[in-house]
Amino acid sequence: MPYFLCDLHIHTALSACASDEMTPRRIVQRCRATGLDVIAVCDHNTASNAASVVKAAESTGLFVLPGIEAQTSEEVHIIVLFRDIATSQQFEREIIRPALPPVPNRPEIFGRQLRVDERDHVTGEEQVLLLNSLDLDTAGIVEAARRFGAISIAAHASRPAHGYLYTLGMLAEPHPDCFEFRNKPDALSAVKYWSLEGKGCIVVSSDAHSLDAIVPGRTALRLDSLGFDEIARALRCRDSQRVMVLEVTA
Repeated sequence: MPYFLCDLHIHTALSACASDEMTPRRIVQRCRATGLDVIAVCDHNTASNAASVVKAAESTGLFVLPGIEAQTSEEVHIIVLFRDIATSQQFEREIIRPALPPVPNRPEIFGRQLRVDERDHVTGEEQVLLLNSLDLDTAGIVEAARRFGAISIAAHASRPAHGYLYTLGMLAEPHPDCFEFRNKPDALSAVKYWSLEGKGCIVVSSDAHSLDAIVPGRTALRLDSLGFDEIARALRCRDSQRVMVLEVTA
């Protein structure tokens, strides 16, 4: 059973806080250059650029999961990873958009929110500010993810800004399938402090907002085959032999 290196938290130029250089082809090229096998595209409160990254990755050997980084009413960030583009779009349409305040974006303050196709051509800009809290709490997002058969991950879980553990101050029910950290020492410390052993899978991701922030994979998934079902089984099994956080040696 081979291991695949993954990064389950990468933004595109549709996230206002991300660099305009975060276009589908550039992301794919950078990820392949760093040796990644699996990535997830997780823009703030939208999956609109995910299809372009999936198309850009065709025939490259890079497996792309469409995702959304939802910001809950408590200002907690929860990553939701989907089986396919259609499911991600349905989740955005039925769950995210009705709960997103209709506040216009101000690019001069927050940054541009660019829709980009698989050839890196800008096709438009999102006019509603995506960097906003939903009228939906953390439990609601986790429950909705389960209904859609999606994987839920507490993004940068122990970080003061928008971190699940730091913000909520406890492991609430229902809790996400996984907990994300920025490196292995942070993960080990959080597992001990918050008593996370057996509570959910631990992953390390880049949360990349620029190309140079995409680094060689820090999480390895042991999979029978490369596909959503196998990835979901690994991330939900809570088995350190299926999901390994790697030491950073360089």
